[in-house]
Amino acid sequence: MTPGRCRFCDAPLTTTFVDLGASPLANSFLAEDDLGRMEPFYPLHAMVCDACFLVQLPEFASPREIFSDYAYLSSMSDSWLAHCKAFADAAVARFGLTGKSLVVEVASNDGYLLRWFKDRGVRVLGIEPAENVAKIAEGNGVPTMARFFGTKLAGELASGGTRADLLVGNNVLAHVPDLNDFVRGLAALLAPGIAPRHVPAQDGEMRNSIADVSAIGAELGWAPARRGVDFGDVVAWWRARKVEV
Repeated sequence: MTPGRCRFCDAPLTTTFVDLGASPLANSFLAEDDLGRMEPFYPLHAMVCDACFLVQLPEFASPREIFSDYAYLSSMSDSWLAHCKAFADAAVARFGLTGKSLVVEVASNDGYLLRWFKDRGVRVLGIEPAENVAKIAEGNGVPTMARFFGTKLAGELASGGTRADLLVGNNVLAHVPDLNDFVRGLAALLAPGIAPRHVPAQDGEMRNSIADVSAIGAELGWAPARRGVDFGDVVAWWRARKVEV
């Protein structure tokens, strides 16, 4: 990411979306020995790109700083676990997943989702950047790579014969500094199959979640500075690949 420029289209960032002052990193809890030391605060000043309308924060802390020792575990929420079990049951039935299929989740946390596919006899692979969380997933019986995801890792996996029949990413794009590299990696890792993603949008509707379509636009050669990106473009992209939307 180039400072002062959009993560997606590289246009200059000049417009404030909301300025919430400064904040410490989320989930970065202090130990007792740290209470007398200075706690780093970072600007929570969201900008909106005038060209592609992606709302974003400048990068002040690297992904490794944020995820080297991550505190949040998805399995702590009973309601979220119930949702994930229902999702896995529906996906297995709808897409005809079997023991020969492979489900990959990027940012798989502690295996909260993949465990349900494994229980159904489907092969799974988690990719989780936080090593402490990946170890928990492994301990729960969910094969997990402690790596950051992008085109490099996707290429390594694909060249070794690992391709996903179902490729999942839940609440991850908002944490990705290089959106285009990340989603190009999804395309490289995905066999002819499905790639659902869950991304919260500013107004609660997919059509304004530009982050979710960033690399699709890059693949198609869209020039956001000259042309708007809308939800219809995304629908057309998936339908052209014979995916039901």
